[in-house]
Amino acid sequence: CGGRDRFRVWPNDPRGAGCYCRVCEWKADALDLGVEVTGAASVADFLRDRGYLLDRPLSGEERRAAEALAAKSKAEQAEKRAKAEAERVALFAELAEQTRQVSEAAGPLEGPAAEVVRSRGLDPELVPEGLVRWTPADLPERYAGFLGGPRGDFDALFPHYSLGGGLAWFRGRQLTSNPKHKETSPSAPLPPGVFANAAGVEVLKGGPAPRGVTVTEGEGDGLVWACWRPTLPVIALNSGSARQLGARLGELGVGTIYLRTDCDEQGDGYAQKFAQAAAGRLDLLRPERDGFKDDGERWLAGKLDPSPEAGCVPYTLDPPP
Repeated sequence: CGGRDRFRVWPNDPRGAGCYCRVCEWKADALDLGVEVTGAASVADFLRDRGYLLDRPLSGEERRAAEALAAKSKAEQAEKRAKAEAERVALFAELAEQTRQVSEAAGPLEGPAAEVVRSRGLDPELVPEGLVRWTPADLPERYAGFLGGPRGDFDALFPHYSLGGGLAWFRGRQLTSNPKHKETSPSAPLPPGVFANAAGVEVLKGGPAPRGVTVTEGEGDGLVWACWRPTLPVIALNSGSARQLGARLGELGVGTIYLRTDCDEQGDGYAQKFAQAAAGRLDLLRPERDGFKDDGERWLAGKLDPSPEAGCVPYTLDPPP
């Protein structure tokens, strides 16, 4: 997409070196990344320039040695991946339990966490339980990969769920005048996650298909709907989950989707990816342009209708280029 500062890169992760773009979802392994960064014409040229590609056939002995080395490496990598995943699951379970205990002990949101909610024009006392969590004091550094920054760097935590409805990671929110520092995404390579209220989580878990699901862009708009209409299934996608969420909801056959992504180029792109992945298995409605960027702006202006279908029209995919 042309962005040069939007990549997440993991060069030494046991699950495999790779990267992805947080805007256009371009993904690659270490070799493709090398080609992209160096401007090489192909993976072969990239390897040849660094002495890793021979311009002659391997002898039988060389081939057998290479195959043995590859098999050993594959087994070692599989073992590392399994160990890393088990450690990740255990560590996140610790973090989730800590945030749950702190949030329950604290009661209604107060202080900076409450201010994050008020910044959306919402009453902290109306936030459903567990939708926004407190940050535990003196959070150990080992949890930072699930949060997007060093400990103590957040005013509130927004739980994100896997497409199967399990708690997956948290996004930290900060009270700051700098838009670049407003939110912090996890730095570890984690599965696609979405912000959702209790009804939305039940949909992801495969519960009874509701009449409709409200899909927003980002947890800010999701929070507005979840606080105002807590019984509505609300799911908020992000830059890494539009396609996956569309496929999941299409697979579940949930019925009508009120696709309330932002009224800008990025929001249009998310809507297109979502609809492509749903592959016509869902009825999609999207708000008509009304001068507001998103539902957060509509809410603050007192112009957001309590019915998510209000002002919506059938959404159709753009024709391929």
